[in-house]
Amino acid sequence: MDSSATTGIALLATGTVGGLVTALWLRGRVSPIAVIAVDATVGALLATGALLLLDPIPNLANWAASVLFLSVACPVHFHVLFGRPTSGAIS
Repeated sequence: MDSSATTGIALLATGTVGGLVTALWLRGRVSPIAVIAVDATVGALLATGALLLLDPIPNLANWAASVLFLSVACPVHFHVLFGRPTSGAIS
């Protein structure tokens, strides 16, 4: 296994854990803007990890489109599944 595949798997795992933590624990504990920012970061991590697993490595247009699309689609997807992020701490 080469270094790009190892890095891709690590990014996919990090994005998955980040998405689960955000969806199950972070929502409702921090501001909605922070939740949306973390969700967008999760999408970028997932896209980057998946692109690193492809052989040969895709061109710049694929990178730009994939990362941008998942950075927007992940917060929307989380909003549909889990509802609007609430503000304030849960006591």
